[in-house]
Amino acid sequence: MIAGCKQNNRTCQELLYKYFFKECYDYCSWRIKNDDETMSVINDAWLKIFKSIHQLESIEKFKSWAFTILKNTSLDHIRKNMPDWEILENLGDVSVPKQLPSDQVFLNIDMERMLKKLPETTRDVFVHFALDGYAHEEIARKFNITESTSRWHVANARKILQKIYWKENE
Repeated sequence: MIAGCKQNNRTCQELLYKYFFKECYDYCSWRIKNDDETMSVINDAWLKIFKSIHQLESIEKFKSWAFTILKNTSLDHIRKNMPDWEILENLGDVSVPKQLPSDQVFLNIDMERMLKKLPETTRDVFVHFALDGYAHEEIARKFNITESTSRWHVANARKILQKIYWKENE
């Protein structure tokens, strides 16, 4: 099927899309609440997948490669549609030093770049909690971890993000 997609065979593309649709939908709807936007992100991701599938060297790595594209497309969508101040508001109770930077400094933070510096699982748990508003119980079920592990990942992400921010803005 992937070989057919590499040859731009529309039937193979449709079959591959349908085969992975539920997983893609579940992943995106977890982060993006609006159904129309979820579908838009999924379709944008599949366009990127089909346009660059010829670069895929190992068929065994297709799923992780495709879901990386889906993840990045959904994060791009979130970043474009959620202002930086709202992302910062969703960080929750972050302990901060006595001297705070101005609001303008916070508005200029490159959140995506900072989030990419987090370990993958910590980043995923943090995004689900801080950006998407999921409860620790829901995150624990999704990632097959305990609620306390979910809390630890969120606390760890906050600590790392604070260090990155203050290190870059000393």
